Amino acid sequence: MRTMDNLIALAGDMGYTELADILKAAKPLLRISTVEALTVEAESDEARNIKAMNAEAAKAAAESFDQKTLYLRLQPKMGEAFSTAIPLQRSQQSSPLQSPLVQDGLLQGRHPQGDLPQGVSASSNCLYFSDGQTLYKTAYLLRCVLAQSHQLWYEKIIEANLKFNDITLKQPDLLAMIRYFHSLMKNPVIIYDEFFNVTDITDTRLCDYDRDENDLHRCELHNLFYYKQYVHFLRPDAPKPGCNRLLFPVLLEGMPKGYLAIFDLETSYEEMDMMLLEIFANAALTEMRRRLELRDVEYKFVSDFIYDLIYRKEDKEDEIKRRAKRLSVATDAEYCFFAVNPTGPMDRLRLDTNGYITQYEFMNDRIMNHIENFNCRHYEQDIVTKFDNAIYILHRVGQKRKQESYEEMKVYCSRLLHMLTMQFSGMHFQIGIGEIVCGLTNAAGSYHQAWATISYGELINGKDCSFIACYADNSLLKLFMRLNEIGALNEIIPENLRAVYDYDQKSNTQFYETLKAYLACGCNARRTAKQLFVHYKTMLYRLEKLRHTFHIDLEDGTTRLFLELGIHLLDMKNQA
Repeated sequence: MRTMDNLIALAGDMGYTELADILKAAKPLLRISTVEALTVEAESDEARNIKAMNAEAAKAAAESFDQKTLYLRLQPKMGEAFSTAIPLQRSQQSSPLQSPLVQDGLLQGRHPQGDLPQGVSASSNCLYFSDGQTLYKTAYLLRCVLAQSHQLWYEKIIEANLKFNDITLKQPDLLAMIRYFHSLMKNPVIIYDEFFNVTDITDTRLCDYDRDENDLHRCELHNLFYYKQYVHFLRPDAPKPGCNRLLFPVLLEGMPKGYLAIFDLETSYEEMDMMLLEIFANAALTEMRRRLELRDVEYKFVSDFIYDLIYRKEDKEDEIKRRAKRLSVATDAEYCFFAVNPTGPMDRLRLDTNGYITQYEFMNDRIMNHIENFNCRHYEQDIVTKFDNAIYILHRVGQKRKQESYEEMKVYCSRLLHMLTMQFSGMHFQIGIGEIVCGLTNAAGSYHQAWATISYGELINGKDCSFIACYADNSLLKLFMRLNEIGALNEIIPENLRAVYDYDQKSNTQFYETLKAYLACGCNARRTAKQLFVHYKTMLYRLEKLRHTFHIDLEDGTTRLFLELGIHLLDMKNQA
């Protein structure tokens, strides 16, 4: 941008020292900081004699203001000067313009540093000259300086464009892009993922801030849009209390999948070069979009790999090994599946997406993102994927210690559960741990065990609570899985118990729940009636019905044992 400071410095570099002195002296008197255009207005003698312009019109003309246009005007004859013009001052020193086009004595007069030379005055966005020769020569020199400034700007834009293209084509590096942009504009940059986790940053002091909710504006560039918003930094070592944040979203299929944030700390928003900003934003967003598309391909590859591993056909084993090799997954190591089942009001949770409405699947992706980031910090060789609403971790055993125990796995899962409940308040997370298996191709069994453990945990603890359950800790669950595998489950469940259950399903009665509660209450009829909120005589009637209609002898200890086992197995079967 052609700021007054840049023009003064450039005029000095080009040898136009007298012009640089004029601009430097006029700068405090002008209300213009950026010069994008130059307009010369010279009055003829005939125009000066026209008296149609009254004093108020003359004053309004003198005070007309354009933020980016500098006017060079010929000052009226003595006695007709605008009331807003600065009085002419005679200087003490002279410094001829260093240009062959400027004759000696062009801008005559001596003046101390900071004062305008004789015959020159300044006001608003205008420079006034007492004679036409000085006016035109100054205009010529200013045009030379502006042309040189424009040429330097073009060279800077071309160099920046070539640099960003070089980074993009030869060795794509998002961090190198934002560092180069920071060297040009001196403004820090932060790259966020779709959940506003920082992925790249040039100044870590800026990562914590509050947004001004009443100051959100959507702005347009040629082929981009961004959100401009004022932010207040929270860290005491932040360079400033606050500044503007320009937020560019990366869209894939209409949804934001990442963000580029630029903070106008050094170069203010008003002084930022929009062309340079657009070149950088296009290059950075293109690279971010490329990474996101590659990530989607990788996620699909991993998801297909895990799916084939769990539900594979016999002819898929060679394909699984080929994919495992590409993912650097050892086929002869020990593995264990962790299953994480989110439950609760996900639709009521909201994301800070600057205007984008959260969706159910978007929240589920956010949960997986937190699990993936947390897991990568502890076990780099694990694979995290998602089927429907549940998230699964294929855990390679022995990454930190050769003999990893189930207790160590449960400690890790408890930390994971704590992180999730802190991040997603009001939700519940159920974690199931399968058995350790030797060999990648045997991991399918661990997967089914992890999910069966969650089903059993819901049966014992209820659906609306968080828990961690380990398949290796529960003998009853092992019995259920084993009997179910060999098809012997129905042989363990008493026939009269199944008859009670089927009768309730057909007749919409509650004998099965009554029997279940009666056994849980230690065969105490009064306590069971109170728990079921029924009259004591109703309770006695139901027990009598169970005894005579279904031939259930609750006085026999062996019968009660098989009934309790059958109830657990039947509930687990229905839950599965």
